[in-house]
Amino acid sequence: MKILKVVGLCLLGILGLVVLVYLIGVAVNWRDQPPSAAALQMKEILSSRAPVKDADNGFVYAMGFSVPAAGDPQDAGTKRMAWLTAVNQDPSLLDADPVKTDVDFSAAGSPSMDRLKEVCNDEHSAECLEAFRQAWPQPRTTLEEIQLARYRALLQRPAWREVVPLDVRVPIATYGAIIGGQRLLFADLGARAKSAPPAQITAALRADFAFWREVQRSADFLITKMIAVAALRQHFFFGNLVLREMPAGQAEVMAAWDAPFSVEELSMRRVMAGELTFAMGHMKQWLDGSHEHLIADPDDARLTLTGRVASALARPYYQPQDEANHYAATYLDFVQRFEVPLDRYSTVAASMESLESSELSLHVYNFTGHILRGLAGTSTFSGYPLRVGSIEGMRRAALLTARLRERGVKLEAMAGEVSGADLRNPFNGQPFEWNADEQAVIYVGPDAEGGRKRHPYFY
Repeated sequence: MKILKVVGLCLLGILGLVVLVYLIGVAVNWRDQPPSAAALQMKEILSSRAPVKDADNGFVYAMGFSVPAAGDPQDAGTKRMAWLTAVNQDPSLLDADPVKTDVDFSAAGSPSMDRLKEVCNDEHSAECLEAFRQAWPQPRTTLEEIQLARYRALLQRPAWREVVPLDVRVPIATYGAIIGGQRLLFADLGARAKSAPPAQITAALRADFAFWREVQRSADFLITKMIAVAALRQHFFFGNLVLREMPAGQAEVMAAWDAPFSVEELSMRRVMAGELTFAMGHMKQWLDGSHEHLIADPDDARLTLTGRVASALARPYYQPQDEANHYAATYLDFVQRFEVPLDRYSTVAASMESLESSELSLHVYNFTGHILRGLAGTSTFSGYPLRVGSIEGMRRAALLTARLRERGVKLEAMAGEVSGADLRNPFNGQPFEWNADEQAVIYVGPDAEGGRKRHPYFY
């Protein structure tokens, strides 16, 4: 019995010591930090955005793009934008989405468009070129006609301004349907390129380019910027194919392509401000106890209880503003490093790799925040600037192809013309490649995960 008492007293002593140490830690974490200069600067990026009327805002229409056929995308998008704003203020409104159902446009696609999506999704190859041609004369389904009409309406919106969500559960725009609408547009333009008035074709091409260039510049969220990059990739590839079918009128499109993407346009500053807002807002909801679903399995009562206990113990050791200050400085340093000419991107990327770390750093103050930093590491965003910057290489290669074709350069002279052209790979200053077998100008960019993605522009 004496042994049991001694063991009990030891256990109580250990428990008391643990509680005391925990309470000391709580005292150390009693006050958060004030907002840093970097945090205030990142906040200002979003708060200083110019207001945009709903009727002019492509984001509004995009949020309603896939409402049922009888619905009005503009009306649905307006209601959804108001709802997103309300959810950011009150997460309990999450289930009040005014759009209850979305149309699955991909479920009723025509065989030719399904084939075009399949072979052109990851790689623009000769097979993709052939699928594009095969899609021209094919009839469209009723849903495809609606999808194309909505895509044309989307392109009429001159601006883009998002609501940055604070909850991972809110829906995003149905970007797959929108990108599908872009493919439908180019298939339609390809089919009519020889017969329609050139002004109609060039107006559509210029509208598509202007819209996605604006989305890429004004994106407030990382996924949106990547969607815009994918859309611009499609634009230059399919736009070049449409131009080569046109008997005249190409000069207007080439004039639109003539302006380089600027450092400001390619900057990650605005999207990283959005990512910071999203992440910190999301963690604030966890701190308030409204996001228990993220730290436990709702189907396992034991895990749910364990998660809730762990979460409750971790909250007093989390300082949201200190964490926001850390990530604001990290993100701001990240974007500033890449706000340089594209020929310096490789050097910057290499320097970022040397800074990457996933080591846990233990501190009593903001203990939970330091654990989360160590788990996340710093390499999450390092590949995105290369993917964004690559659209400048696409622009140059597509423009060079169109210019040489407009001049009527013979195939046998293309290798010399391409190698001697002023338009070159923006990352290394080297000339683009001419592939005689494919009859294509080749741009190899750093926008693949392992680097080196091949972009052919068929002559």
